[in-house]
Amino acid sequence: APQSIFIRNSGNGSLNGLSVNLAGSGFQLENRCDSQLRPGASCSASVRFTGRASSSGSVLVSAGTQSATVTLSGTCTNQASP
Repeated sequence: APQSIFIRNSGNGSLNGLSVNLAGSGFQLENRCDSQLRPGASCSASVRFTGRASSSGSVLVSAGTQSATVTLSGTCTNQASP
């Protein structure tokens, strides 16, 4: 099941140029936020683990000079037999 990353603009001005990017393998970013987030507004991005073994990665959320990183890790526990 996808996991959500919630992003909220708690400031007084709009966040312009908002981007959500994925780094690493074994994960898929299923939806992203719009590039602008008004004051008091929030959005969510969904990440799904797609790896066939252990994987790690990160999601970088940035807007202007502000950024935050969410660390990801996953382990496949249901591997099909050949």
